[in-house]
Amino acid sequence: MTSACSTGGPAGGGGSVSMETSNFAHVIFQNVGKSFLPQAALECHYTLTPFITPNAKDWVGIFKVGWSSARDYYTFLWSPMPENYTEGSTVHRTIIFQGYYIPRSDGEFYQFCYVTHTGEIRGASTPFQFRPATPTGEELLTVEDDGNSDILVVTTKSGLLEQRVEEVQQECKELQKALRLVTQERDQLHEKQRIQNQELQKGLWEEKEEALARVRQLEQDLLEITQKTLLKETELDCLRNRLQKVISERDSLQTQLKNERDEREHFKSHVRSVELENTKLSAELQMLKAIELNREVTIAQYQEELHRLRTDRDAHSTDAGIKREYKEKLHQAEEQLQATRQQAAMLGSELRDASGGRERTIAEMYRARQEAEDLQAQLTKAQEECRHAQNQLDRMRNQASQEVGRVSGGVGVSSELEAELQKEIEELRLRLNMAAEHYKEKYRECQRLRRQVIKLTEQQETQQGAQVTEKDREVSALRESLVVVTKEKERLEEELRQFMHRGEAAGGRRSEGKEPMVLRYPLPYPQDPLPLVPHQPAELRFGNPYSEQETRDGADGALSPEQTCRPPPLAPPPWGGPVVCSQPSRSLSPPDGLENPAEERPNGGDGEAPVVCDHQSPESNESPTSFCFDTRADVHKRCPLCEVIFPPQFEQSSFERHVESHWRVCPVCNEQFPLDCEQHLYEKHVHTHFDGNVLNFDNFD
Repeated sequence: MTSACSTGGPAGGGGSVSMETSNFAHVIFQNVGKSFLPQAALECHYTLTPFITPNAKDWVGIFKVGWSSARDYYTFLWSPMPENYTEGSTVHRTIIFQGYYIPRSDGEFYQFCYVTHTGEIRGASTPFQFRPATPTGEELLTVEDDGNSDILVVTTKSGLLEQRVEEVQQECKELQKALRLVTQERDQLHEKQRIQNQELQKGLWEEKEEALARVRQLEQDLLEITQKTLLKETELDCLRNRLQKVISERDSLQTQLKNERDEREHFKSHVRSVELENTKLSAELQMLKAIELNREVTIAQYQEELHRLRTDRDAHSTDAGIKREYKEKLHQAEEQLQATRQQAAMLGSELRDASGGRERTIAEMYRARQEAEDLQAQLTKAQEECRHAQNQLDRMRNQASQEVGRVSGGVGVSSELEAELQKEIEELRLRLNMAAEHYKEKYRECQRLRRQVIKLTEQQETQQGAQVTEKDREVSALRESLVVVTKEKERLEEELRQFMHRGEAAGGRRSEGKEPMVLRYPLPYPQDPLPLVPHQPAELRFGNPYSEQETRDGADGALSPEQTCRPPPLAPPPWGGPVVCSQPSRSLSPPDGLENPAEERPNGGDGEAPVVCDHQSPESNESPTSFCFDTRADVHKRCPLCEVIFPPQFEQSSFERHVESHWRVCPVCNEQFPLDCEQHLYEKHVHTHFDGNVLNFDNFD
């Protein structure tokens, strides 16, 4: 229970505490002699009163009389924490200072002091000295330490006897306490055994009564089960016959379904051929319509020629030969017109026949599809009835087997009870196995997670170890540099002493050099750390192009104040004539608020003048809504959205691509969306162009 002793101070020791503010009565040191042997183990006994709460960082030190603060200790030991400590109780503790930490015989007075973790001194002993003494053999005894056999403790006979008496009394109290506990436990066990015996006898009597009642009940159930078995066998035969019928119906339906599928395939092929024929008929119909149109044009031409011939006939009625010729031409034209009308009528009838055939084919295909769906529904219903009958048959078989088992089990009551107990044991064993498997799975999962934690810890330790190694190398280098500097300093001091010695021998003067004071026991408290110098972030050489205009101008140190305050370059004064605006090709529906609609201006006639845009003044150029591009080569191009200025020689197509990059364009309808538009909304808009046009061919299979 002793702690390692060190010449360094404890970590919990704070600042100095004056003697006036410390209360020394909270810890009482006992059996403190007037003198102790130097270089010998020293045993310190002290008592913690209820006025102090012990802490693991409390310590006991040996102080020279006349100390002024908690830092003036000679050596110290950590105060061990008492086991099973109760707040407000008195605790006796003992610590042993090893001989090589004890002060030598120097004639000074020392005393024990108890120092808390906050640096407060809460107890002090009477002064004592370390000096060699020659007491008589009757007063002193040398005993071995209980914790360490290599340590010898010198004490008086009376103290040793008192300690042994206290140990014997403590052991006697513990034995009496253990005896009382054993007696109480024995009485509890007797009472528990008696209650268990009564419960066991009562349970056996109840089980016996239940077993007799169950035997009588089983005898009655045996007769009922025999009757039910006969009824179930009859129902089973009926179900078998019904199952055979259902199976035969299923086979017939499957055969019918196969035929319907073949017929449907035939209808599909027929529909394809009809569709091809319809295509051909449509082509022929278009051709016939064209022919009919040509015929009508020809008829109109013939009618005009007929009218002209009649006019010529009236004008030349006197010429009989010309009349006959005109009559023949008129007759031929009328015959040709009649033939053309008949041919048009025939083509119309053929067209009507083709349209009626196409409609009949479509109706037959729809009717075949409906019949196939009805057959599929009938087959599904038949299969469901077959499964239901099979399940009912299996259920009746299970009930019959259970009832037969119950009948056979009613022969002996003891065998039934043993079977039930065995079943319960098996169920418990199964549950236990399931719990064990579940525990194994959880254990394996825990082991896996533990391995992951260990792996991550090792990786972290490896990284920290690398950092510590690097720091150690730096410290070692600094130490080596310190050693070199120290050696150089010693060499220079030696040269200085030799020079001074030669000066004293020459001039008869003597000077004494002061040697540096070296602390025998360094201070345990760390010195104040050096203040850290804050590092300023490096400035960008050319500024941040993504910051505001004021920030970018401020970051560029090469610009003069006049240049930083200068506004962006503006377009030159407007020319006399208007300039045509040029917009990107995909800007079909620009968003609201980005450009002004062009105003229509008449041009003196029915047409409209082209949309033009005059150059604005410097005041009007500040508006970000201007969307006009100057076509002159010496004017800077400005993006209407991000206000980026391009050189005059910048290509117009590249400038338009830059403007289009501020928008997301639908690849189907060219509708524009802002860049901060949500992705799912943009995808939803694009998908709307395809969802309504997807053809579904699943219904034809």
